[in-house]
Amino acid sequence: MRAAAGKPVDELLKKLGVAARGDRAFLPHYEPPRFIGEEKDFPFHLNTFKPATSAGSRGASQPHLQEVPAAPVGQKWDSWVEVNPKVAKQLGIVDGDWVWVESPLGKFKTQARLYPGAMPNVVNMPMGQGHKAYGRWAQGRGANPNQILGEERDGLAGFVAWYATRVRLSKA
Repeated sequence: MRAAAGKPVDELLKKLGVAARGDRAFLPHYEPPRFIGEEKDFPFHLNTFKPATSAGSRGASQPHLQEVPAAPVGQKWDSWVEVNPKVAKQLGIVDGDWVWVESPLGKFKTQARLYPGAMPNVVNMPMGQGHKAYGRWAQGRGANPNQILGEERDGLAGFVAWYATRVRLSKA
């Protein structure tokens, strides 16, 4: 079987990162997830989210939106990473500590906020801070998690795999 551009289908599937071969590749099936970073070195999944007040980064230049405390941790005018309290205790981290968030692609410093709703193997971080420009209210505040996110894609659907980057935390 050959693809439209003349390349063998198996080469195309390999390029897309699809493990299945033959007819199975074209039928609904399970593909194991791929992650950026090995679990032994980077034990946490990084979950990024867009808080309503930052409007996906567009609100960072609005001081009245920067002043709204973020639910559920109450943080204002800065970024943070939400950590499960039991995990934080194991790492020697207390609420408000400065921590390094590191992936295989880089690292940045932000505050740890303890949140019981955080899964033990996941750290949550809002998008919307860490601008290098964008006006006096946004520039130089917090960290941008996009700096350390990998460019992994779902090979079958072609969608961006938003939660494929693994990270580690350490006290700053």
